Amino acid sequence: MLFKKTKKLPVFLLAVLFTVITFAIITGACGDSGSGVVVNPDAGNTPEPTKNYAEGDDALGWGMSGIANVSTLGLTPGNDTTAVNLNWYSNGAQAGKVAQARFIRGTLIAGTELVTATGAVAEASTGTTQHKVTVTGLKPGYSYEYAVSSNGTDWSEIYKFSVPAAGAFKFAVVADPQLTTGAVDNNSRYKPITGTTRAGWAETMGILVSKGVSFIVGCGDQVDAVTANEIEYDNFFAPVGLRNLPFAPVSGNHEPHTAYNFHFNWPNAQKFTGTLEETVATAKERNYFYLYNNILFVALNTAPYPTVNSNSSSDKDVNTAKLHTERFQKTIQAAKAAHAGKYDWLIVQHHKSTASIANHIADKDIQAYVEAGFERIMSEEGVDFILAGHDHVYARSYPLAGKDDGKVSVPDKTKGGNEVTNPGNPIYLTFTTASGLKYYQVSFDTTFPYSDNPVSNTEYPYLGDVTDQNGTSSTKFGTAAYKEGNKPVSNLAAVQPWIPSYCIVEVNGKTIKFSTYAIATVSGTNDGVTAPHNFDANTPYDWVQVTKN
Repeated sequence: MLFKKTKKLPVFLLAVLFTVITFAIITGACGDSGSGVVVNPDAGNTPEPTKNYAEGDDALGWGMSGIANVSTLGLTPGNDTTAVNLNWYSNGAQAGKVAQARFIRGTLIAGTELVTATGAVAEASTGTTQHKVTVTGLKPGYSYEYAVSSNGTDWSEIYKFSVPAAGAFKFAVVADPQLTTGAVDNNSRYKPITGTTRAGWAETMGILVSKGVSFIVGCGDQVDAVTANEIEYDNFFAPVGLRNLPFAPVSGNHEPHTAYNFHFNWPNAQKFTGTLEETVATAKERNYFYLYNNILFVALNTAPYPTVNSNSSSDKDVNTAKLHTERFQKTIQAAKAAHAGKYDWLIVQHHKSTASIANHIADKDIQAYVEAGFERIMSEEGVDFILAGHDHVYARSYPLAGKDDGKVSVPDKTKGGNEVTNPGNPIYLTFTTASGLKYYQVSFDTTFPYSDNPVSNTEYPYLGDVTDQNGTSSTKFGTAAYKEGNKPVSNLAAVQPWIPSYCIVEVNGKTIKFSTYAIATVSGTNDGVTAPHNFDANTPYDWVQVTKN
């Protein structure tokens, strides 16, 4: 899209502009989320006066989008739905760079309000600059068009953004897109046309846009290389839907690099001091929170390895894990204090699931988090759901109480099934890969040769049944029990689809429903790797609805 730097645009160029915008709106080329957000909640009342920000006396200078130098542009939720955080890269050093955003309520050629914001620029990966802006004062129930500038003269393409109205809404959950520069898992039951993780992620994102969600909750491992690879970040931000839908990330164990901090702009980042910042790069300022309509979300950083040698095969270090879990509790408490009385649901998102079913089920670093009180804190703080990834499998727990300083995970098996009223304790949901990178096997898949399974913690007592609600586990749970087909005591449902997946969450007051889908319809008999299967892209392979009264 081409704009002159002067306020006046030629008539023919205005016609082209109008055609392009109209075409984009009709076809979704501007990335319209299709969320059903009312463009003007005041329709039927006296119309608001509009301005044409592209032509005439109210026109703004737009420069040329072709030289705007904007890449990896993405959105993150703001403190609440009246705000949104933006982040992008530009090539070259930061000298002479700016971080500016323009949000127009309505459209570029018929706008009712202009909201502008200026942010910060800083050095990013070698040869690039990071730009971060927070836009505030957005109005619930309205749609906007926006653009960003890296130099104050030339502006990006025009993108669409919608703010949900109060009331019922939808959001999505994804885990472990783990973008690489290569192919998806060879054993995947469904592969995108090019067979790459970039294509798998793009396909998943396309579905999320079509579902009309308002934003996306991430559960970690957005990229794969622990030493930052900017091509992977290019692949992650490639889908146009990420210009329209805020994406709330959490740090995964594949993101111990500073590029993760460069590429995202999260709200209410919690700043702590102490040895964790000196010894664990992934610990710094990666816990945060935000209010989205009637849900308070808390993002926690379980990426670090609280083990003796900072890897999952070492002996666990509960003392280090306690330093992390203390910060988790402080972050939850800060979130609750900041938004007291404004939410019906409290949801935690993090990476390393403590209630999973596959390869990472008994990792010693995860055991250290549990033993340091992770699940106990979730119960004490009244968290409703804990959303996680890491294990590249789907799992759902019973309402789960963490007791006795984390030494016992006690499920309430009277509240199983798909519909639960007043669960009383958190339900833990683990999600599989959204791109198809890789999948981890589960014990009930009897066709898989478990001699190669890396579940190697021979005694993880907190996964077994308990006889005393406040006592210790009556059974040890480790590799042998798992290979015999036993599930951890917390597990209510588990699926390994071997297909990229996502979850749609429908929220209506004090009722919330999580429905998890494969991105493709696939069925087959035993393929030598997994058991017979039948997945329908239009039917969730698991769902749970919770109501509180």
